[in-house]
Amino acid sequence: MLSCDQILSELGNLLDDDVTREVRRELEAHLAHCRTCTVILDSSRKTVRLVTDAGSFELPDRVSERVLQRIRSQAAAGPGSAPPPPPAE
Repeated sequence: MLSCDQILSELGNLLDDDVTREVRRELEAHLAHCRTCTVILDSSRKTVRLVTDAGSFELPDRVSERVLQRIRSQAAAGPGSAPPPPPAE
């Protein structure tokens, strides 16, 4: 049976319906007994559905730049770092 880490690493493929029958069978067996992975999968499916149904929209330039700055600073800080506080308005 697959571990939770293996399930999470296959999550994108599962959401894209891009797994072999054998992997799908192992995923389903794991999900039948693991509430945590089931919740993660369900939440991921709902998130994809929400984003897909929402369509695209343009953010104001100021908002886009703030989001990009925050992503860049977190990426530079590395994994496990606390996110910086949001900039003052």
